[in-house]
Amino acid sequence: MREIGFIKWFGGYDRQRGRENDFGYIGCEGRPKDITVYREEVHCSESSLIEGILVTFSALFRK
Repeated sequence: MREIGFIKWFGGYDRQRGRENDFGYIGCEGRPKDITVYREEVHCSESSLIEGILVTFSALFRK
């Protein structure tokens, strides 16, 4: 099922690790926690993942 959310944060440089982050977070109304999304799961250009932009996604939950 497709859902609608917004990019809370994605990527950026991690000074502690000395490299770019490969993940971010999607916020979604009706969900108590943000959804973590990894670069390999994204089907658009990373430059499109601007904070606050609306996105559609399918959430697959891992155990």
